[in-house]
Amino acid sequence: MGGSQYQAKMLVEHLLPKNKYDIYYLARRVPESNSIEGYQVIKIANNSGFRKYGLFLDSIRLFNLLKEIKPAVIYQMVGSAYTGIASYYAKMYDCKMVWRITSDKSVEGSRSRNWKNFLPHKYLEKKITEYGIKNSQFIVAQTDNQATLLLQNFGRKPSAVIRNYHPEPKAGREKDKACINVVWVANFKHLKQPEVFIRLAREFREYKALKFIMVGAPAMERSWFKSLLKDMESLENLEYRGVYSQDNVNMLLSESHILVNTSQYEGFSNTFIQAWMREVAVVSLNSNPDNLLDNGFLGYCANGDYAFLTKIIDDFVNNPHTLKTVGARARAHALDAYSEKNIIQIAEIIENGF
Repeated sequence: MGGSQYQAKMLVEHLLPKNKYDIYYLARRVPESNSIEGYQVIKIANNSGFRKYGLFLDSIRLFNLLKEIKPAVIYQMVGSAYTGIASYYAKMYDCKMVWRITSDKSVEGSRSRNWKNFLPHKYLEKKITEYGIKNSQFIVAQTDNQATLLLQNFGRKPSAVIRNYHPEPKAGREKDKACINVVWVANFKHLKQPEVFIRLAREFREYKALKFIMVGAPAMERSWFKSLLKDMESLENLEYRGVYSQDNVNMLLSESHILVNTSQYEGFSNTFIQAWMREVAVVSLNSNPDNLLDNGFLGYCANGDYAFLTKIIDDFVNNPHTLKTVGARARAHALDAYSEKNIIQIAEIIENGF
């Protein structure tokens, strides 16, 4: 599962012990079992055939499911046509609607001139999403930057800015002092740009003290993934380990030193927090939530400059003391800013409103 799904899972697990709610989790991608640890999991639709062209094609199905469930509160994550459908239902049936921003892209408005946005199915998806943003009763941002974009592009202030949350790590494995593990954790999608990390591994193939590791679900676009897999297999210093559970990701991070993010954009990547909590410096090509990577306190952002990205890695390799110092600072920051106290704030919004 992705970061948003993991955040949803943690919230559900926080609410369950209260024994006050019937909880339903609705999504396209769900486990085979429809009842997991006390809450209902419902598959909205398959992600195949013509439905791959947009979530707006699930409008009738999702609306009817909501009518059957009769929710008192809808908590919806990720900006999509589901945001609009849920908001429309909430307005019609006097239901509380809470939308959680999970990506800066969702609140950038209609300023993009990308021709793909004007394809009929892309246009419909975008317009239904924007309806949801304008009509959600409550909106919760992850970062101050998302709050700014929401105000600039939709004329709305979020009801709250609440950071993501993660449990404090259990004891992990010791980090290897002789070899620096550089990891990439994401599902293989074009926007994640895994090819940049592969290029980075190739750039440092002569560095015996560096090991590059990639973790994530294979791309649905098979020909593209096969090409990436061929590139990965050609490098002795790069290992692709396939799909990992969250527990295994956390274990990998506990024995790693640098997390590299190569995405075109993010909201607030959960792996940043998971890495920081385990004393891992974050090196990002583009994503820099609330400018936290500006001064090297928690890592660095290359601001889209690949040459600078390689320089950052090289500097860390040649200054292991600096790398260790950044890791220690990152852990202290993460334990304070992204603890499970943030779940309590989300739960209060769901239970009590503002």
